[in-house]
Amino acid sequence: MIVGIGYHIDQGYDIPARTRDYTPPAPTIDSDFGAGGEAEQFYQFIQHSVKPWVEARVPVNPQQQTLAGHSFGGLFVLFTLFNHGESFQRYLAACPSIWWGDDVVIPKRSPLLTAQPTSITISVGEYEEKPPKADPNQPVDPKRAKRQAQRTMVTKARDLAAQLHTENPAANFILFEGKHHGSVIPDAMAKAVEVAIQPQ
Repeated sequence: MIVGIGYHIDQGYDIPARTRDYTPPAPTIDSDFGAGGEAEQFYQFIQHSVKPWVEARVPVNPQQQTLAGHSFGGLFVLFTLFNHGESFQRYLAACPSIWWGDDVVIPKRSPLLTAQPTSITISVGEYEEKPPKADPNQPVDPKRAKRQAQRTMVTKARDLAAQLHTENPAANFILFEGKHHGSVIPDAMAKAVEVAIQPQ
């Protein structure tokens, strides 16, 4: 069973709501991070509203649950893993926005994990950090190129997965070749379903 959480809007994404709900508080004084910070409240909403609502309607196995998300959703997956790791058995963070708040989601402690999930997967698209050379007929967006270079999505995801693997051998990294931040979504979600249905 898949439980999706979204917003009642006509557009594909509610950026203000996603930013508010999926991000941890950022200590950095930066206007880019000022609109977020309510990841803990969103986690409590899932635990105390969504889960009971689902359990009252469908028989579920509380010992075989997966949390998956993309981009800011992937960041929220990592927030939950590091702060409430016992809440799910499998975690899949697709293209997580680790850069948010200058990497504030990564705890300043060792070890990082306070629980040992059955599975941890961090995935990212190959072109999220260094896009292929642009078509000569298409102008390069210098602001976007600078932003991608600064966020180092692939490097951060790979490094974090490697660090987690030293603490939990079930932690792994997936690079989706030839994919961008948006085009990778079908691959990432297909992998999430594959991970979720694996036997215990």
